[in-house]
Amino acid sequence: SPINIDFDCEKSIESNGLNRLNLKIYNLTETKRNQLVKDKDANKYIRVQLSIGYEGNIKQVFQGNVARAYPDRQGGDMISFLECLDGVEDVKNSFTSSKASTKKEAVETILKDMPNTSIGKITEQNSIYRSKIIMGNSFEELKKLLQPDEIMFIDDEKLYIIKDSEVAHNYAPVVNADTGLIGIPRKEGEYVEISTILNPHIKVGGLCKLESIYAPYLSGTYRVESSSFKGSFDGSDWSQ
Repeated sequence: SPINIDFDCEKSIESNGLNRLNLKIYNLTETKRNQLVKDKDANKYIRVQLSIGYEGNIKQVFQGNVARAYPDRQGGDMISFLECLDGVEDVKNSFTSSKASTKKEAVETILKDMPNTSIGKITEQNSIYRSKIIMGNSFEELKKLLQPDEIMFIDDEKLYIIKDSEVAHNYAPVVNADTGLIGIPRKEGEYVEISTILNPHIKVGGLCKLESIYAPYLSGTYRVESSSFKGSFDGSDWSQ
């Protein structure tokens, strides 16, 4: 407040995709609207951070770069449309030319060439027993370091490399009828899909403790593989 925004966001631990946020900001001044204009091919970094919460308990749920932004008019409102991606500048434009003798050293060396990306959780890396030449797109070089049981992703401009049996965050928020569970959880193959009111403590790569009255056989603690959420400052649909 007093800025009015609408947002919808998609996050995943799949390294082939980037977390995405679509944001509408209503009735900024003309100067600020013009500062936000950006063509998708422009070499211009504009960091965006979105924080949400309830009753003053605010938590960041997205950090990334404005990939494309433009103004439009709807009725009496002037709206700035922002299409944002998490880590896009470093994924597309970074380049590394170096060498390393261990995987840990290789990760740290490559990240030095990704100025907008910091270290999240990196699983224990086995040693490389001979020096390795690193040359190419930094993000693609990181992929080459992964073992078959490892997952790599960027969330809030932080790099995570975890094993299939690991999580990026240990905290497990409880999702049940009292905390905002909507409807009945559904099982699709080896995945469970749940709907809830927007909970900024549910993070991709982290844990989620499900407690369902109507599907008790699905109750348990899960790793969050993907998450989508949306909300409006003036609206009532805050869902995840």
